[in-house]
Amino acid sequence: MNKLKTFLSRDTTGLIIAIIGVFIQGFHTFFVALQTSSIQHTIFTPIYALLVSIFVSSGLLFFSLRAGSTKNELDRIKYQEISNNFRWFETFINLYYVLRRLIYLPLTVDNKEWLQLNYFDIVIGVAFSFALPYILSLYSGQIKLESKELIKGEELNVKLIEGNKKEGRFRFRIL
Repeated sequence: MNKLKTFLSRDTTGLIIAIIGVFIQGFHTFFVALQTSSIQHTIFTPIYALLVSIFVSSGLLFFSLRAGSTKNELDRIKYQEISNNFRWFETFINLYYVLRRLIYLPLTVDNKEWLQLNYFDIVIGVAFSFALPYILSLYSGQIKLESKELIKGEELNVKLIEGNKKEGRFRFRIL
């Protein structure tokens, strides 16, 4: 049980969970880019949607991680604001996805009436539209990536030649 607590409290675990969240969010972004692309019905449409999905959805994660790894307080605040802007954009994408699937299509394609819509699914869908980007943005400033956690000297196979700890200057030799 203690190993599980230790594992769950590590920044690396938070990063893995955040990456999973980006993949989940990426599916909505992919669908919206696919449906709204001006490049319709070609081989390039899914490629375009995939690239847009990766670009937009990874932006939230990137700036969230930047907010956590910067030492400068002004930069941290700037990156958190950018992360919040991505959050609202991702929320808008999710709302489009959910409302199109649960309201627009049933009313137009299936010819349902307003009273025939599944309002429970709509409420849950809207809640998830806000929840996923919000949860991802909570990582902003929480995951503190440091070089010692990401890369260790043994993994890189390098040797310290000389260094001055006070000045922060080091020379390494790659073996």
